[in-house]
Amino acid sequence: MKLKATIETLRDRVRRSCERVFPWLADVIYFGLDTPKEDDFDRSNPPPVFIIHFNKPKQLKACVDSIARILPKSDVIIIDNGSDSDAALIELSELAKCQRVSVSYQDKISRPSDLNKANAVVQRYFKEMGVSNRYVVTDCDMHFGCADENVIEIYYDLLDSFKSAWCCGPMLKISDVDKAYPLYNQLMVRHIDAIYKYPPRRWSKKLPGGEKNEIYFNAFNIDTTFAVHRAGQRFRRWRKGLRVYPPYDVWHLDWYAEWHEPHYKKSASKNIINWSDAGSFSQQVNEVCPRWYWDVEVNGDGKAKVVRCKFVPSK
Repeated sequence: MKLKATIETLRDRVRRSCERVFPWLADVIYFGLDTPKEDDFDRSNPPPVFIIHFNKPKQLKACVDSIARILPKSDVIIIDNGSDSDAALIELSELAKCQRVSVSYQDKISRPSDLNKANAVVQRYFKEMGVSNRYVVTDCDMHFGCADENVIEIYYDLLDSFKSAWCCGPMLKISDVDKAYPLYNQLMVRHIDAIYKYPPRRWSKKLPGGEKNEIYFNAFNIDTTFAVHRAGQRFRRWRKGLRVYPPYDVWHLDWYAEWHEPHYKKSASKNIINWSDAGSFSQQVNEVCPRWYWDVEVNGDGKAKVVRCKFVPSK
């Protein structure tokens, strides 16, 4: 395991060193030479959205409402992994009455790898539909209230331009998380060290009239946080994909106190990360934790720019 981790670290350092001068080589190092195959699909058909849920009714409702804003014509399939709270069961029943929303009831999961079982629901949906398409898989604690309405179009464009990427989704916004959140230090250190310590890459999209829209992204693995997956590909966690910065990012509701779900904290498997339970993480922040990180800010005129931010741990 240590040798494998060392090799991965060295490969990552080489990739990041190449990005500024030879971005194509950085992509080869990260994605490899195998390009994921993709079925033909009609881009005018909106992608179905599969939401993974367990005992988070308040967040689930907010997630569904958020998706309705950016994908109003998409089918929404809630994959419920054994919710047992009265509030969750009532909310599932109410959502199932909504147009284009359905619920697939599954057994409770006990380990992270069980999340891959969502693929069975995905494949069954497309078999019943008889047509292939890109699709979305997301946790129920994602909310696009901070993103532009054309966010899905941007993800599609990036997948079209970067053929080696398996999927594309948002960065998880960390800039507005309250320092009073009990796990503030843990989430900041974890996400800065894994993602935000790297400078964003720029990609330009031509707009009508000759102007360009500057999009900032980076190549990172994506778990079950929101991502558009390629048509015909099976769903699997930790796909090598692209994460996109503001204004195409997302709020992770678990990091905001007003969205915490008490029953989830009590009933979730201890083997699965729980951002509402301080006992799930070490309370100590390493003295050599990153002090600076990269992010993207959007000006009042809608222009995005890269900024370097200082991380000050909470006391």
